[in-house]
Amino acid sequence: MPARITELLQQGIAAAKAGQKEQARRLLLQVTNLDETNLKAWLWLASVVDNTDEKLTCFNNVLAIDPHNEAALKGLDRLQKQHTSARATSLETKCPFCKAAISTMDSKCPHCETPLVMECPACTTPMDVEWDTCTECGHEMGDYRLGSVYFTQLAMGYREHRRAGRALEALRIAEKLNPNQPDLYRQMGEVLTEMSEPAAAIAMLEKAVKKEPDQIGPYLALGKVLQQEGRWERAEEVYREAMATAPRSSETYYALGDLLFHKNRLDEARKQLRYATKIDPQHGQAWVRLGQTYEAQEKFASASHAYRQAANHLDSESLDWPLVRERLQVLGNQLAGCRSIPVLSRWWN
Repeated sequence: MPARITELLQQGIAAAKAGQKEQARRLLLQVTNLDETNLKAWLWLASVVDNTDEKLTCFNNVLAIDPHNEAALKGLDRLQKQHTSARATSLETKCPFCKAAISTMDSKCPHCETPLVMECPACTTPMDVEWDTCTECGHEMGDYRLGSVYFTQLAMGYREHRRAGRALEALRIAEKLNPNQPDLYRQMGEVLTEMSEPAAAIAMLEKAVKKEPDQIGPYLALGKVLQQEGRWERAEEVYREAMATAPRSSETYYALGDLLFHKNRLDEARKQLRYATKIDPQHGQAWVRLGQTYEAQEKFASASHAYRQAANHLDSESLDWPLVRERLQVLGNQLAGCRSIPVLSRWWN
């Protein structure tokens, strides 16, 4: 029976999201008939019934189970205000973003088209934007009064929970509210990369670079996608532009050194990577790549030193950690005269 209830609930929620109110109502009523204590079913049912008395019943049923349920209390308060305010007959309130008059039942402002309900990043429960905490799982939703920043913060939450599509939607809303918000287009480009849309990501990151030419983040994100797509020359150009923008950034030298290393331009790569570690002696990844560069040039003592530095500064959970330990052991044995180092062709890939 619990599995059947879960299935019906999921179907009812899907129908509600698709705007199929009658189907959603039928499915959710089946859930409440099977499980009268299902808070989620009652809350979703309240969103698809049109009759005010039915909404009141849904909210009161929730409060009978959980007297402190914020979603039900807020919904009940709204319904009560409709009956007591001078504007009750019109069922109007104000959009929290553009302040235009809207219906209390609207899920999107008909004037500015900003969503008034957003899914919780953690549990997907639809939440009124004015609620700062998800009533289902307690996830912090943020402060809608921050406008575009509210939606970029939600996007970060969606990305943390691997919901790139939702993240992009939230960032699009943020763009509409404030197209000049710092770092917005870099984030959009990174999300498009996560969605395996490199062409769109590159176009967005090019836009980010033009929007904020004094920030290295967009350059580095753009260079990374170009490098992944095999557009080596353009990636190198972008990294060198980043270097000119921020000549004291270890990340720019590391990025360029990494590219040159993978192109087998080892002398040039070594120069950039050494400079990265000079600027930031705790840059574990730069030390790893420098060690690989030295090893590819058969400078084994220097490689061993670079790997030891990497081991000192890398997190033990890093993907490079097992590689560093292995190479230190191999090089340590060779340098101690125990055995020769195996010559591995492009083993770093």
